[in-house]
Amino acid sequence: MKKMNLILIFAFAAIACLLLWRGQQIRDKEVTLSREFPQLSKHHIRQNAPAGIADRGSRRAKSSSPQNPNNDPDHFISGMKEFLSADIMESDKNHKAMINYLKSNSEFLKNTSRETDEEVCKLIETYPVNGNHGQLMALYLRHVLVSDPEWAINRIGESVNPEGVLLPMEVFHSLLGKHSSEKEGRWTPEYASALGEWLDAAQAAGRFEGEDAHVAQMRFDIAMTTGNPDVAIQHFSKMPPEIQTGVIPEIAQAAHTPQERLRLLEQASKTAAPDAFRDILQCVVKESGFESARDILTRTELNPEDRDLAAAAIAGANIGPETPARAAWLLESLQSENKEALTQFAAMWAQDDYQSVPGWLKSLPEGASRDAAIKGFAPVVAIIDSASAMEWTRTLTDPAQREALLREVSHKWRRQNPDAADTYFQDK
Repeated sequence: MKKMNLILIFAFAAIACLLLWRGQQIRDKEVTLSREFPQLSKHHIRQNAPAGIADRGSRRAKSSSPQNPNNDPDHFISGMKEFLSADIMESDKNHKAMINYLKSNSEFLKNTSRETDEEVCKLIETYPVNGNHGQLMALYLRHVLVSDPEWAINRIGESVNPEGVLLPMEVFHSLLGKHSSEKEGRWTPEYASALGEWLDAAQAAGRFEGEDAHVAQMRFDIAMTTGNPDVAIQHFSKMPPEIQTGVIPEIAQAAHTPQERLRLLEQASKTAAPDAFRDILQCVVKESGFESARDILTRTELNPEDRDLAAAAIAGANIGPETPARAAWLLESLQSENKEALTQFAAMWAQDDYQSVPGWLKSLPEGASRDAAIKGFAPVVAIIDSASAMEWTRTLTDPAQREALLREVSHKWRRQNPDAADTYFQDK
């Protein structure tokens, strides 16, 4: 037994020595790295950064001279090579280091030549940087995307990774689309036109299919930016449903008159996904009135379930004195056996004016329609008037639905006001 213990002690001691030796090797490698690639050290960046870029984490940091005081392209490219070739570092840290290097040379980057830009782009394509060569390309060319968008967009569009693969359109869209461009302040009519010309050339060359959703979204944004909402709506149908929903306000705002607004919204409604179609109808109610939205619904061919949900969206838009009359219209309009439309309508009404809903619920006969309406009303009211929500839930005729909704309402009540909930259930 003692012999076994001694063997274990010697084994643990050997492992500890091995770990200490490996740690010293890593520290020696870090020292070597800092000597061979001084550009990568925090001290070097602090000492050479322009004013305002100095390392804020050190009280001793002083910003003395710019990173590239003579605006020397060779000096800048030499630093880029050091960053990109330092594969001894972890790639994500290398990526961040390069971002800091570009930021510290922001003044120099304002006046680079296209020859320098092209040489840097080739460097980025040559070195694998955590698979983010497209992002680094766009980051470097940020200054060119503002001053010369046509050249920069074409260059990024031709960009390849170290294996020679072009950027996927999804990545291209994320780098150059409206969302990223607006944040950087470069989405202008000139920029949009340059992007449109590149898309035309790329499509003619077979770079992507005509139905590509990312291309459709870019073409929509380009057309809206250049004042062509009718052209934008032609690409609306090819956009994902969630994106369609997000651009409906933009379509409405593109019109100069109420008549034009109604025309554009109805035109978009013809190719909208079901969820987006309902949002368009609600927008029409707010912009042009209930009757206009109802007329669009009448002229649109839909299956019974989608039509009922669209009618509920119309009835639930702009809750106010007219809502009870619209509720009656909704009941008369229902075409399917599915009562989900009543659930959604009751929820919309309760969110804006929950005190008016019980009067309507009382007017409904017992059965599927009232049960569906209560299922929309009770969860909303559970955090406002929990006792009322519980009492209405108890009137559901379907036992399984009643038990499920009672659990949901009681859970919300206990989270909102546990003492009041305990008192209520004790009395029951």
